[in-house]
Amino acid sequence: MLSIHPTKKPRKSYTLAFKPNAIGLLQSTGPTELSKLIGVPIANLKRWKQKTAVLLAFEGNKRRKNLDGAGRPEEIPDTIATVAYMNKMRDNERAHTCTHLVNFIKRHHRHWLQEYLEEKKRGQEYRSLLKLLQLFCARHEFTQQKPAKSKKRQDELEEIRRAFAVDFYGVHDGFSPHAMFNIWAVRGGNSKISSGEKQSYRMATVLGARANREKLPILFIMRGQPGGLIERSEFESFPMGHFYAVQESAWMDERVWTYYLESLLKPQVREPSVLLADNFDSHVSAKGHKTAEQVGCLIPPNATSVVQPLDVGVMAS
Repeated sequence: MLSIHPTKKPRKSYTLAFKPNAIGLLQSTGPTELSKLIGVPIANLKRWKQKTAVLLAFEGNKRRKNLDGAGRPEEIPDTIATVAYMNKMRDNERAHTCTHLVNFIKRHHRHWLQEYLEEKKRGQEYRSLLKLLQLFCARHEFTQQKPAKSKKRQDELEEIRRAFAVDFYGVHDGFSPHAMFNIWAVRGGNSKISSGEKQSYRMATVLGARANREKLPILFIMRGQPGGLIERSEFESFPMGHFYAVQESAWMDERVWTYYLESLLKPQVREPSVLLADNFDSHVSAKGHKTAEQVGCLIPPNATSVVQPLDVGVMAS
């Protein structure tokens, strides 16, 4: 006989602002009565009561659902050091694979690695370890990159660089360094805040510099809803001298790119100028291209590592 199971209801969660209020109500109301009154299971109320001191002393973001340390514990030992190693590899622009992680763990946690492999089914040890490392990387926002047809060999990149330099200076040789702008959008790196608040504070920056090394004001792109609370009430309290925008993923899109060109860059242009921008989607969209075409020079696609001045440090100071 076929049995049909009812759809499992999603588990309800409660904020750290709600829990202390419920604890306060427990002082005058019994758990059973309060559970019916506010719709919270008795087990939750009893568990919160046991953590009264910690919940009342919490001074972080009250919109969070859990205290620090909640959730499934990491199986890999010393995750802080492991993530620091991964960040160091990425900062040095070196290729990073699961093989590097295995060698790192083998050097620093050989005993744990041996025990882990011994516990796995024979013939499946490496596959289990690989899956564990891939999930670990995903939790810490390291994405897997696969070779694509758009990737170019080093000799091809050098040829593109030479050809681009000839074309660029052949057309724009008469422009002074003061009239050459390079723009680069950079996503924020490793944050030094609690994991529960990372998403709220995620942002990207748009850096700009002239060829004479004079830096432009920075555009900070924050994660949020355009036209929402951050944009309406918080921008006025931010430091002056720079520009701010809000985007759903804290990243450069066509709307933010147009805002950058019209509000930040346009007042900086005092003479016929050249704008170097990579082949990012928003930069080459119909609207973005039309806005920038009067001063624009798009860098060849898939070659920013050799021809993007800010990326390779030509204009850095």
